[in-house]
Amino acid sequence: MFSWESQPSKVWPDNWPNLSDVAEHLHQQHGRLRGVLCDLTEKQLSAPAGARPDNSVRYILRAFQDEASHAGEIWLLRKLIHKKHSQFD
Repeated sequence: MFSWESQPSKVWPDNWPNLSDVAEHLHQQHGRLRGVLCDLTEKQLSAPAGARPDNSVRYILRAFQDEASHAGEIWLLRKLIHKKHSQFD
C-alpha cells in the first residue's frame, strides 16, 4: 500500500491499516533511517547523490530538513486556524 506506485485514492477505507499500526511502522522506519544517516562518513556525505552529480548526499539531507521545517509551519498554521475558529464558538 505504501510505495512509489501507491494510489491511496483507489484503496477502500476498510483496507487501510489502523493508525496505531501506521504510527508504529513510522517509528521503526525513523529509527532505521537515523541509524543509517548517523553512520555516514564525511566521504559518503560529500559523494554525488543519484543521477545529478552536483547534488551530494548532504544536499539531499538538507532537503529532508527543509521538508520537516515546512511540516512544522503547516502544524503551526493549523493551530492558529483552530484557535481563530474556536474564538467564534
